Amino acid sequence: MLEAVDQALPLDTSRVKYITAFDSSYKGSKQYTVIVVYSLVDSRVVEKIHASVDVKAPYIPGLLVKKYLGI
Repeated sequence: MLEAVDQALPLDTSRVKYITAFDSSYKGSKQYTVIVVYSLVDSRVVEKIHASVDVKAPYIPGLLVKKYLGI
């Protein structure tokens, strides 16, 4: 697998203008998510969004399929 990564480098990022990152965490029956959009052109955060929702299925590491399939 590392060989495939080595062959893909260096990446052509000349047309990349934004990078988006997100993360979610769980506490009890709540899910917390944040999304950040960063401008490479302006070197600044251009958008931040966060939300929390009640979840019906508990978070079990490695078993997210239960959450999405409603099992």
